[in-house]
Parts: sequence; C-alpha cells; structure tokens
Amino acid sequence: MNRSRYSKNVSGFTLTEMIMVMIIIGILAGIAIPSFFTWMPNYQLRRAARDLYSSMQRSKMEAIKGNQPVVFSFSPAPGNTYQATLSGITVVMLPVNLTDYGYGIQFGGGSATVSADPPQALPGNGVPGTYTSTTFDTRGNVNNLGYVYITNSRGSVYAVGTPVLGGVIRIRKWAAPSWD
Repeated sequence: MNRSRYSKNVSGFTLTEMIMVMIIIGILAGIAIPSFFTWMPNYQLRRAARDLYSSMQRSKMEAIKGNQPVVFSFSPAPGNTYQATLSGITVVMLPVNLTDYGYGIQFGGGSATVSADPPQALPGNGVPGTYTSTTFDTRGNVNNLGYVYITNSRGSVYAVGTPVLGGVIRIRKWAAPSWD
C-alpha cells in the first residue's frame, strides 16, 4: 500500500485566499471609516435635538401632572446648557450640557440663514433674547414663543421650540434654503 504524503481530505484556506480576504477587509475599512466620521457629527446633533425636544415634553407633562408651572430655561453662555425647574425651587431636570455630545455641538445658528418661524435674522448665540426661557403652565400652555437653535462643527442646524401658545413643541431641521 502506497500512501502519498498529502491526504485528499485536508480542508482549510490557502495563504493566497487569506491574503485576498485581508485585502478585501482593508478596502472596505478604508471606505467605511471616512464615511463614519462624516456621518457621526450629524447623528449626534440629531440626537441632541431629540433629547432637547424630549426634555421639553417631559417638562410640559411634569407641569400638568404636578399642577405647578415648570420653567424651562436655556443658557448659551458660558455653558451651553438647559434645565427645567418646578416653581423655581425643585429641579425637574438637571442641567444638560450640549458640549457633552461632542462634535462641537452648541447653541447657534450654524449654516442657517433665517430663523425657523417667523423668518428673520438668527440670534448669534442660537437663543433669541426673548426666548431664554419658557414656562409650561398647569394646562401645558407656554408663556413665551420661539425656538432655540443647536449646531455642530459641520454647520448643520436644528431648531427646537414652542411656536404656539398651546404648548406644541416642534423640532425642525435646516435644509438650505429653508426649514423642514
């Protein structure tokens, strides 16, 4: 019986196949990584805008549930923060710092050329002087109308605010030359 040194049932990958797989993985990573870094700042900005929207909704519900007004205030300088307080004493929501999201997220108009509603000049710091705070009353209505604007390092912008006295909270995205 003459046995050859190599068995016909040997399975595995050849060195050439392994090298080809590594090259394909390298090419895919070379394409995906730059796309990730382009996508991430806008993702974080959208997340920050939605968190702000949710915080305002929570404050509105807290005012209705607690049968006491809740003040939702914005502080663009020095910390880019917002918070809600109940009757000026009890903290409903601890201050949220926009810079914690990274990617240059802060209050500001970014690439937007007009305000969300009504169309007029944007405030330099992203928080109009007339909208540094709004109060949700026990019925969920607000005493102050307006939007705050948040931007990122790429100049993308979202507007979040209360455009009507009925306490409706809206979130809008700048899609040049207008708001969506």
